[in-house]
Amino acid sequence: VLPRSKLAPPRISVALLRRPHLLDVLHRGLARRLVLLTAEAGYGNTSLLISALDGIERPVAWLTLDERDTDPSLFGAGLVLALRRVAPAVGRRALEILAGGPSARMLEATLLGCLEELPGDTVLVLDDFHVLDDTPAALALTDSMLTHLPAHVHVAIASRTRPVLRSLPRMLVQEEASV
Repeated sequence: VLPRSKLAPPRISVALLRRPHLLDVLHRGLARRLVLLTAEAGYGNTSLLISALDGIERPVAWLTLDERDTDPSLFGAGLVLALRRVAPAVGRRALEILAGGPSARMLEATLLGCLEELPGDTVLVLDDFHVLDDTPAALALTDSMLTHLPAHVHVAIASRTRPVLRSLPRMLVQEEASV
């Protein structure tokens, strides 16, 4: 069971500084398979993402990462639960598989299957991705997902550091990613 706060963007109760140029860049980036937003703490990564996603017509699956997500099975479970908030039929058996502590290959196949099941264009947000910086298994899982990402899924990553993802250079060259 995950706290609801992990599966929804935080509520912002103060007026935000409008940053039209950055919002425009993010909107264009969301048309690609990956948009990567990096800035140090306090620069408003999450706030900017919330502003950019406000009013888009695609469903948004949100997952705020924390230290528990350094366990690949818990990271996977969080992803499945985030996806199920926008498409409740997705991953009906996935949580059972993840609870059994699957191999890395089975975990990857299960999550990719969930992404394939999404009914249409969907944005998957991974906020606070920097908590996975020292977790090779979670980074490898993310890399695999990005490499095999279905065309109808777009991923937005917000992080305090630029993640070490092997797929990122290829995606940038092929204009599938925006940073």
